[in-house]
Amino acid sequence: MKIAISVNTDDMDALVNPLFGRCAGFMIIEIEDGKVISHKFIPNPGKNQFGGAGTIAAQLVADNEINAIITGNVGPNALIALQSADIKIYTVSSIPIKDAIEAYLAGKLEEQVNVRNRGQT
Repeated sequence: MKIAISVNTDDMDALVNPLFGRCAGFMIIEIEDGKVISHKFIPNPGKNQFGGAGTIAAQLVADNEINAIITGNVGPNALIALQSADIKIYTVSSIPIKDAIEAYLAGKLEEQVNVRNRGQT
């Protein structure tokens, strides 16, 4: 399983970036048997785009075969793109990357609502 966390730096002690599409990059965390086995930083090519930053970031995440994203806020177009790729979205507020990973592994993060199914019966 792989998760991505929106970040401004490759420092694991840094805070989760509150903006998905405009973050400097993503910390890609590979998890096996409930433990982190590797992590790497990948830059976000959409961070300085005039428009469409969120969908560019969503495509990057999907291209890296990510199962879940941890971030602060996801715009509506990026949200639809991520959910269309079956990527789970978890939002947090300004916490250290390490704490976000621990909360995810402990099942303490709440998944964001799936907009594709909202209002359907």
